[in-house]
Amino acid sequence: MTPRTEGASPTLSRSQYARLILILGALAAFGPLSIDMYLPGFADIARDLDADLGRVQLTLPAFFIGLGIGQLFYGPLADRYGRIPPLRIGLVIYVLASIGCALAPDVEAMLVLRFVQALGSCAGMVIALAMVRDLFEARDVARVFSRMILVMGVAPIVAPFAGTFVLGTLGWRAIFWFLAFFGAACLVAVSLGLPETRSRTAGGRFRLGDVLRVYAHLLSERRFLGYTLLGALANAGLLVYITGAPFIFLEYLEVSPTGFSWLFALNAAGFIFGAQVNARLLVHFTTDALLRYANRACLLFALVLLLSALLSVRNVAIIVVPLFCFLFGLAFVRPNAMAEALAQHGERAGAAAALSGSLAFVIATAGGALLGALHDGTLVPFAGILTGLSVLGPVLLRAIVGPVAAGSGRRRGTRASSS
Repeated sequence: MTPRTEGASPTLSRSQYARLILILGALAAFGPLSIDMYLPGFADIARDLDADLGRVQLTLPAFFIGLGIGQLFYGPLADRYGRIPPLRIGLVIYVLASIGCALAPDVEAMLVLRFVQALGSCAGMVIALAMVRDLFEARDVARVFSRMILVMGVAPIVAPFAGTFVLGTLGWRAIFWFLAFFGAACLVAVSLGLPETRSRTAGGRFRLGDVLRVYAHLLSERRFLGYTLLGALANAGLLVYITGAPFIFLEYLEVSPTGFSWLFALNAAGFIFGAQVNARLLVHFTTDALLRYANRACLLFALVLLLSALLSVRNVAIIVVPLFCFLFGLAFVRPNAMAEALAQHGERAGAAAALSGSLAFVIATAGGALLGALHDGTLVPFAGILTGLSVLGPVLLRAIVGPVAAGSGRRRGTRASSS
C-alpha cells in the first residue's frame, strides 16, 4: 500500500503498518469499549449511588447523544487545525471524564460525565478514519478499514467479559479507572506513534456557518450520500444484532449464559474474519463488486432467518449458522461503503468521516429502538428488520448513486485467486 501524505515516508514497512493499524483501530474502538464494558455494572452502580436502575440506565442514552453530537465537531476541527491537536484534546477530555465517572458521587453527576466522556471518545472514532484517508490512496482505504476491524472488533467481544471480571474483583468504579488508563495509553501512543497527516489550514476564525455549509455540500453529493447510507444501514444491522442477541440466545433458544458468551464471541469472530477476507479480496476485486456480492449474501441469509422465524424454528444451529453468515457478509459492506463515501473527499476527510459517523449513529439507534418497539417474544421482528435493512441499503444506493460498475468486478492486471 502506498501512503499519500506529506507527513509520511513514501512507503510503510510491515512494522510501521502494523503499529498504525493497532493505534487507529484502538482509537476507533473507544465507543464500543466504553459502552459494553460498564453494562454488567448497572445494578451495582444503582445500589452504590442510591438510585433506581432506570436512572442509571439513562447514562447509556446520555453517552449515545454525546457520541452523535461530538462527531460533527471533531471532523471540521481536524480538517482545519490538523489531525493530532483535536485528537489529543479529545483524548484528554475522555480521560478526565472517565476519572470523573470513577469518582461520581451520584447518578446525576454520572449522567453529565458520561455525556462528556462520549464527547471525548468521538475524537478517536472520527479522526482515525480521516487519517486513513490521508495516508492511503482511495483504492487501499477499504483494505485498511478492514484491517482495523481486527482491532476494533475485539472490543465488543472482550469488553463484557472484562467488565464482569473487573466488577466482580474490584467493583464498578474500577471499570472507569480502566477506561481512563486506556485513554491515557492511547494518548501516549498517539503522541509517540502517529505522524501528523494534515497541515493546519490557513484562514480566519473557525465559524459554525462554514461547517454547516460543508455538511450541506456533502449531503448534496449523491455518491457520498448513497454510500454513507449503505454503510449506516449495515451498521444498524450490527447494532440490531447486538441489541437482540441476549433475547435470541438466552430466551428464544434457551442457551445457558456460558453458551450465550461463546455464541456471541463466535459471531463476533465471524464478523472480524469476514473483514479480513474482504481485505484480501480487495487486491483482486473492486469495492463495488464486493459490495454487490455482500449485499446479496446478507439479504439471502436474512431471508433464511426470517423464514425460520415465521416457522418458529428454535434449533440453535439453524438460527446461528445464517446469523453467522449474515455478519460475515456485513463485514464486507461497512469498510467498502465507508471507503467509497470518503474516496472523493481527501481535502475534507474529517468532515466526511464525521457526518458519515453521525448518520450511522442516528440510523443504528433508530434500528435498535424499532427492535424494542416491535418486540413480541418471537424472532420475527429481529429477522424482519435485518431483511428490511438488507433490502433498503442497495435500493437507496442504486436510487441515489445509480447502477454501480458492471462486469466481473476484477481489478485490472489481477487474477481472482486469493493471495
